[in-house]
Amino acid sequence: MEKSTCIEYRIHRIDRAQFFQVLYWLEYNMDLPQYLQAFETHSIDGLSLLKLTEENLKEDCGVINSLHRIKLIERINQYRVYQTDLETIKQL
Repeated sequence: MEKSTCIEYRIHRIDRAQFFQVLYWLEYNMDLPQYLQAFETHSIDGLSLLKLTEENLKEDCGVINSLHRIKLIERINQYRVYQTDLETIKQL
């Protein structure tokens, strides 16, 4: 199993990820290490990540490149859907 695949598996419950796991995800899964300092400064953990908006990424985290914001928002949205699916299953 490749390193990034393994990490992706470990944090499939992104809502439970601690900020250092999010930093690892940002660097190795998303290949966006240039934003590590901002994510660390704001202590962005899994729950915080799920609440980020495109505006937060741009204004607070310094993600000026729109393609990087799209990449992050798309992945965050995938996690949101997954989280919603898990909560729906729990209610059944």
